Amino acid sequence: MKIALPNRVTAVAFSLLAAPWGVAHADTSHLTANSGKELRLTFASEVKPDCTFAGMPVIHVVKDATHGRIRIRTEPGFPGFDEDNPRHACNEWRIKGLGVYYTSDDGYVGDDFVTLHYDFGGGDEATDDYAITVQ
Repeated sequence: MKIALPNRVTAVAFSLLAAPWGVAHADTSHLTANSGKELRLTFASEVKPDCTFAGMPVIHVVKDATHGRIRIRTEPGFPGFDEDNPRHACNEWRIKGLGVYYTSDDGYVGDDFVTLHYDFGGGDEATDDYAITVQ
């Protein structure tokens, strides 16, 4: 997802449908994880027009995993701007941000579900749903 903000842009790995008032909600992302192994759900950061770090979003776990755990850690990553975004060239730059990871309980096989809410400041928010099939 990518959300355009005044003088900065927020980058998160999955696409969103942006609402005009600064709140966006994505369709559910369907992912597959190996049981007991860490899976990266997304990367989130704010990026200035010159491709430098602009800030860190606050991520809330709205619906936690029933059969696993979520881990959020500060780390470098690459934004994922669409080709028509003026910051598309920033996709080549590694920037500071937050990686969000899911790990199922050891031996669990089945489905799990997670909802994350992002607060980018200034009233800009986003929510992502993740349906995870664990095998």
